[in-house]
Amino acid sequence: AVANVCDNVPLGYTATSSTAGATFAWTRAVVAGIANVAGAGATALINESLDNTTTAPVAVTYIITPGFGGCAGTPFNLVVTVNPTSVITSAAAKTVCDVTPLAYTATSSTAGASFSWTRAVVAGISNLAGAGATALINESLDNTTTAPVNAIYIITPGINGCNGTPFNLTVTVN
Repeated sequence: AVANVCDNVPLGYTATSSTAGATFAWTRAVVAGIANVAGAGATALINESLDNTTTAPVAVTYIITPGFGGCAGTPFNLVVTVNPTSVITSAAAKTVCDVTPLAYTATSSTAGASFSWTRAVVAGISNLAGAGATALINESLDNTTTAPVNAIYIITPGINGCNGTPFNLTVTVN
Protein backbone atom coordinates (compact mmCIF):
# COMPACT_ATOMS: atom_id res chain seq x y z
CA ALA A 1 0.00 0.00 0.00
CA VAL A 2 1.04 3.59 -0.45
CA ALA A 3 0.27 6.81 1.41
CA ASN A 4 1.10 10.47 0.96
CA VAL A 5 1.79 12.77 3.92
CA CYS A 6 3.00 16.33 4.45
CA ASP A 7 6.19 17.17 6.34
CA ASN A 8 5.73 17.06 10.15
CA VAL A 9 2.05 16.00 9.93
CA PRO A 10 0.80 12.88 11.78
CA LEU A 11 0.49 9.91 9.41
CA GLY A 12 -2.88 8.73 10.73
CA TYR A 13 -2.69 5.28 9.10
CA THR A 14 -4.74 2.47 10.66
CA ALA A 15 -3.88 -1.12 9.73
CA THR A 16 -6.79 -3.53 9.32
CA SER A 17 -7.06 -7.30 8.92
CA SER A 18 -9.60 -9.77 7.60
CA THR A 19 -9.14 -11.62 10.91
CA ALA A 20 -11.32 -10.14 13.63
CA GLY A 21 -9.30 -9.38 16.77
CA ALA A 22 -5.93 -9.29 14.99
CA THR A 23 -3.07 -7.37 16.60
CA PHE A 24 -0.41 -5.40 14.79
CA ALA A 25 3.29 -4.64 15.17
CA TRP A 26 5.18 -2.24 12.94
CA THR A 27 8.75 -1.07 12.36
CA ARG A 28 10.35 1.72 10.36
CA ALA A 29 14.08 1.95 9.69
CA VAL A 30 16.13 5.15 9.64
CA VAL A 31 15.77 6.78 6.21
CA ALA A 32 18.18 9.29 4.63
CA GLY A 33 16.45 12.68 4.45
CA ILE A 34 14.12 11.93 7.37
CA ALA A 35 15.25 13.36 10.73
CA ASN A 36 13.35 10.80 12.85
CA VAL A 37 15.19 7.91 14.49
CA ALA A 38 13.95 4.38 13.72
CA GLY A 39 10.39 3.74 14.85
CA ALA A 40 8.34 0.81 16.07
CA GLY A 41 5.00 0.17 17.68
CA ALA A 42 2.44 -2.45 18.63
CA THR A 43 -0.74 -0.65 17.58
CA ALA A 44 -2.97 -0.63 14.51
CA LEU A 45 -2.66 3.18 14.37
CA ILE A 46 0.63 4.57 13.04
CA ASN A 47 0.57 8.27 13.80
CA GLU A 48 4.19 9.38 13.57
CA SER A 49 5.03 12.86 12.28
CA LEU A 50 7.99 12.44 9.93
CA ASP A 51 10.41 15.32 9.35
CA ASN A 52 11.63 15.56 5.75
CA THR A 53 14.86 17.60 5.83
CA THR A 54 15.28 17.67 2.04
CA THR A 55 13.69 19.68 -0.76
CA ALA A 56 12.19 16.60 -2.47
CA PRO A 57 9.65 13.92 -1.50
CA VAL A 58 11.20 10.99 0.43
CA ALA A 59 9.79 7.45 0.50
CA VAL A 60 9.60 5.72 3.90
CA THR A 61 8.67 2.05 4.31
CA TYR A 62 6.79 0.70 7.29
CA ILE A 63 6.76 -3.09 7.79
CA ILE A 64 3.45 -4.03 9.44
CA THR A 65 2.93 -7.54 10.79
CA PRO A 66 -0.54 -8.72 11.78
CA GLY A 67 -0.93 -11.39 14.41
CA PHE A 68 -3.54 -13.51 16.13
CA GLY A 69 -3.26 -15.73 19.19
CA GLY A 70 0.52 -15.36 19.33
CA CYS A 71 0.96 -16.32 15.65
CA ALA A 72 2.50 -13.78 13.27
CA GLY A 73 0.83 -13.23 9.91
CA THR A 74 2.34 -12.16 6.63
CA PRO A 75 4.30 -8.88 6.90
CA PHE A 76 2.95 -6.03 4.82
CA ASN A 77 4.84 -2.99 3.45
CA LEU A 78 3.32 0.46 3.66
CA VAL A 79 5.29 2.97 1.56
CA VAL A 80 4.73 6.56 2.69
CA THR A 81 5.83 9.52 0.59
CA VAL A 82 6.83 12.34 2.95
CA ASN A 83 6.58 15.63 1.07
CA PRO A 84 8.96 18.49 1.93
CA THR A 85 7.98 21.93 3.17
CA SER A 86 8.68 23.85 -0.02
CA VAL A 87 9.92 27.43 0.13
CA ILE A 88 10.05 30.25 -2.41
CA THR A 89 13.53 30.97 -3.81
CA SER A 90 12.68 33.84 -6.18
CA ALA A 91 13.25 37.51 -5.33
CA ALA A 92 11.22 39.09 -2.50
CA ALA A 93 10.85 42.50 -4.19
CA LYS A 94 10.22 43.93 -7.63
CA THR A 95 9.64 47.42 -9.03
CA VAL A 96 7.39 48.06 -12.04
CA CYS A 97 6.01 51.01 -13.90
CA ASP A 98 2.36 51.99 -13.68
CA VAL A 99 0.04 49.72 -15.72
CA THR A 100 2.88 47.43 -16.80
CA PRO A 101 2.62 43.63 -16.54
CA LEU A 102 4.46 42.40 -13.45
CA ALA A 103 6.07 39.41 -15.22
CA TYR A 104 7.16 37.85 -11.92
CA THR A 105 7.82 34.10 -11.89
CA ALA A 106 7.87 32.38 -8.52
CA THR A 107 10.41 29.59 -8.02
CA SER A 108 10.78 27.06 -5.23
CA SER A 109 13.44 24.91 -3.61
CA THR A 110 11.21 21.91 -4.47
CA ALA A 111 11.24 20.75 -8.08
CA GLY A 112 7.71 20.40 -9.43
CA ALA A 113 6.17 22.73 -6.85
CA SER A 114 2.86 24.43 -7.60
CA PHE A 115 2.02 27.97 -6.55
CA SER A 116 -0.97 29.97 -5.35
CA TRP A 117 -1.01 33.68 -4.66
CA THR A 118 -3.23 36.45 -3.36
CA ARG A 119 -3.06 40.24 -3.31
CA ALA A 120 -5.35 42.39 -1.19
CA VAL A 121 -6.84 45.72 -2.25
CA VAL A 122 -4.21 48.45 -1.80
CA ALA A 123 -4.89 52.16 -1.25
CA GLY A 124 -3.56 54.02 -4.30
CA ILE A 125 -3.92 51.00 -6.61
CA SER A 126 -7.21 50.90 -8.55
CA ASN A 127 -7.16 47.12 -9.15
CA LEU A 128 -9.54 44.89 -7.21
CA ALA A 129 -8.02 42.13 -5.04
CA GLY A 130 -6.16 39.51 -7.05
CA ALA A 131 -5.49 35.79 -6.80
CA GLY A 132 -4.13 33.00 -8.93
CA ALA A 133 -2.72 29.51 -9.02
CA THR A 134 0.25 29.97 -11.34
CA ALA A 135 3.99 30.57 -10.96
CA LEU A 136 3.70 33.59 -13.29
CA ILE A 137 2.10 36.69 -11.78
CA ASN A 138 1.45 39.07 -14.65
CA GLU A 139 -1.02 41.63 -13.30
CA SER A 140 -0.78 45.23 -14.47
CA LEU A 141 -1.30 47.41 -11.39
CA ASP A 142 -2.70 50.93 -11.80
CA ASN A 143 -1.11 53.46 -9.43
CA THR A 144 -3.59 56.34 -9.09
CA THR A 145 -1.27 58.51 -6.96
CA THR A 146 1.73 60.70 -7.69
CA ALA A 147 4.09 58.58 -5.54
CA PRO A 148 5.27 54.96 -5.60
CA VAL A 149 2.83 52.50 -3.95
CA ASN A 150 3.72 49.06 -2.55
CA ALA A 151 1.47 46.05 -3.17
CA ILE A 152 2.07 42.81 -1.25
CA TYR A 153 1.56 39.42 -2.87
CA ILE A 154 1.38 36.37 -0.60
CA ILE A 155 2.70 33.38 -2.54
CA THR A 156 2.40 29.83 -1.21
CA PRO A 157 4.32 26.97 -2.83
CA GLY A 158 3.13 23.39 -2.50
CA ILE A 159 3.72 19.86 -3.63
CA ASN A 160 1.36 16.88 -3.76
CA GLY A 161 -1.30 18.76 -1.80
CA CYS A 162 1.11 19.95 0.92
CA ASN A 163 1.41 23.72 1.37
CA GLY A 164 4.86 25.13 1.91
CA THR A 165 5.98 28.30 3.63
CA PRO A 166 3.98 31.43 2.60
CA PHE A 167 6.17 34.17 1.14
CA ASN A 168 5.63 37.92 0.80
CA LEU A 169 6.55 39.60 -2.49
CA THR A 170 6.63 43.40 -2.26
CA VAL A 171 5.92 45.10 -5.57
CA THR A 172 6.63 48.82 -5.84
CA VAL A 173 4.43 50.40 -8.51
CA ASN A 174 5.87 53.71 -9.73
